[in-house]
Amino acid sequence: MKNISKYLMLSALLFNTSVSFAISDGIRKDRDSECAIWLCLPGGFIAGCEAAFNAYIGRITDLTYKGGRKYTDLPAFAYCMDIEPLGTGAFASNQVTSTSQMNYLTVYEIHQPQYNIATRWDWAYRKGKYGFDRCDKVVEEDGYNVCYIKDFKYCAAVQTVSAKIFESDTNEHYYKTINIGSRAYTAEKRMPYRQYTAVLVDGKEVGERFYTEIKDE
Repeated sequence: MKNISKYLMLSALLFNTSVSFAISDGIRKDRDSECAIWLCLPGGFIAGCEAAFNAYIGRITDLTYKGGRKYTDLPAFAYCMDIEPLGTGAFASNQVTSTSQMNYLTVYEIHQPQYNIATRWDWAYRKGKYGFDRCDKVVEEDGYNVCYIKDFKYCAAVQTVSAKIFESDTNEHYYKTINIGSRAYTAEKRMPYRQYTAVLVDGKEVGERFYTEIKDE
């Protein structure tokens, strides 16, 4: 197997996760390879886990025509009860017993960029015709009253929201930003994120988290 980076670029993962239909936790194609994900993912898909890695990629990139996920990251452990226990083989753990509860979690690591929010808006004015237009304000200039009409609002002050990284159960986090003098916020953008999957034994993470990386949209 080629040397696979822990931070795998998967452009096919740019999908909307807020789909309304159920995602299958069954076997997608190859039971042995898909069940082996439970053994190989905590060990970072080391040598000997090529088939499990390919099965994992197949599950997380198998999308519907609407762009939603068809399958969960791993099959339900109930389909894999007779696979080699985690105490031997590709991933060794003495935490696993015959009564251990096997589960996994998928978490989105949100990389919130720095952005601005407007804290004050002011009006920009243009000259009108005094006595003919409705004046929003009248200013004396060179001994004459000059009529000014409200033209547009602009951002006069901003508050900067600091960049941070946080975890979420969804990748649907968006932001807009604005600069002083601008009339409107920029278009809404999704915050960049990474996704990781971790195997749990009796509610505790074992082995490594396996990351997939998502670029900015």
